[in-house]
Amino acid sequence: MASGAIPMLLGWPGAEAIYDTRWIHRSEADMARSIASVVEEGRWDAEAALARSQVVPYGLDTVAAAWDALLESVIAGDGVTAPATATHLA
Repeated sequence: MASGAIPMLLGWPGAEAIYDTRWIHRSEADMARSIASVVEEGRWDAEAALARSQVVPYGLDTVAAAWDALLESVIAGDGVTAPATATHLA
């Protein structure tokens, strides 16, 4: 989303608590129809701008740092625990 990608997600428990429901789809076919619609109607730039606006408030530096810390912990074998900063993301 931060890069200008338009998120396309399959519904999973809790997804709607993190993402706008416009990005959540029931099936791969629904996702494909949504992508086709965005392209055919020339809405890519507008949808990408909306997606970016939804992720920016989370602070990209904070998100990146949380992922870095989590991955370093997993690689080091310290266990799979999210850093404290990750609790502010949801």
